[in-house]
Amino acid sequence: MPAPTPPTPPSPPNPPNRPVSQRPQRSLLPPMQRPTSSAHRMERRPPLPAKPTANPRRVVGGVRLQAKVAPAPDATVASGISATWGWASSRWMRLTENSAPGAQLAEGLDYARLGQARTMEVRQGVISAKVQGRMPGNYRVEIRLPTFTHDQWEKVVSAMATQARYGAAVASGEMPSNIEDLFAPLGLRLFPSEAPDVATSCSCPIFQGEGGASGTPWCKHVCCTMFLLGEKLTREPLLVFTLRGLPEQDLLERLRQQRAIAGAVRSGGAGVPVYVQHVPGVAEPDSPWNRPLEESVGEFWSSGPRGEESLASLELPMKAPDVSHPLLRRLGPSPWAGQSGAKFPLVGLLATCYDMVSESIVRAAESVGEDGESPVPESDDAD
Repeated sequence: MPAPTPPTPPSPPNPPNRPVSQRPQRSLLPPMQRPTSSAHRMERRPPLPAKPTANPRRVVGGVRLQAKVAPAPDATVASGISATWGWASSRWMRLTENSAPGAQLAEGLDYARLGQARTMEVRQGVISAKVQGRMPGNYRVEIRLPTFTHDQWEKVVSAMATQARYGAAVASGEMPSNIEDLFAPLGLRLFPSEAPDVATSCSCPIFQGEGGASGTPWCKHVCCTMFLLGEKLTREPLLVFTLRGLPEQDLLERLRQQRAIAGAVRSGGAGVPVYVQHVPGVAEPDSPWNRPLEESVGEFWSSGPRGEESLASLELPMKAPDVSHPLLRRLGPSPWAGQSGAKFPLVGLLATCYDMVSESIVRAAESVGEDGESPVPESDDAD
């Protein structure tokens, strides 16, 4: 028979002379707070300086050009892009295209195309923007223009109200291509033409001239802001008036007031909101021309028995009406004015046409000879 396995001896008890408080205890401190030896202790190192990326850092929801623009390979392409946006935009960009270095101008157009501007705000006399470049932080850009004084604006609005070719276009939201002819006699310039006309600032090292580079007031971030505003002028051409100190709505309100004052002066001080023409000899209630239609249906298309006498009694002076554009005033604003994307200046165009036709008729009436016949223009085909 195999020998029996001896039983396992029990573990020895704690020594009676060792107190419980001296027994080994597991550390209850978190791992990061446990004491470590100096050999394993890690020292905190300063963060590495940020380095610029190869391409501009992407901006989500930035302000970008609405028109599709291809990347600008050089300054020649960048300087000609504004000519496709309209007269006001091209005129606004002329100073930048003539002053900015070629590389900064081309890269500024690419920044505007990519939407690198996080924000852009236009206020009276200043354009402010935040443009993201190749560094983590964005750059703050400001472009300032001197504003006109109250007296200067009063002269501008008064001259604009008395010249229909300017007032009608501006009232319809358009910018006349010869608008600078209105400001020149007053010694003013609406658009900047020379370097002292604008004051630019940017927090980028290119503008400040850091790192051994020569500073320039036309860095790519300033050019980007100028391109964005230049294209904005295609949609809101009257925004340039805000930059000179008079917001668009205030300009239009002053223009309406000047027109109302001028109309009241011509009408002897009586304000007439709607012009109702009164022809002597025809508009009186007892005039034979005011008979009911059923009584005069046989003579409706003829002058009647008193035709020659009646026509000769009509007084139709060849002069401008007491209130300008009475028909347009009665019809009211254009039916397309409140629709999105409506840019056709219907009211302003019709007002300009009416003024030109009226002036030509008045000139023709004044040139009538004593015999009552207008001079016959000579034909170019005469032998």
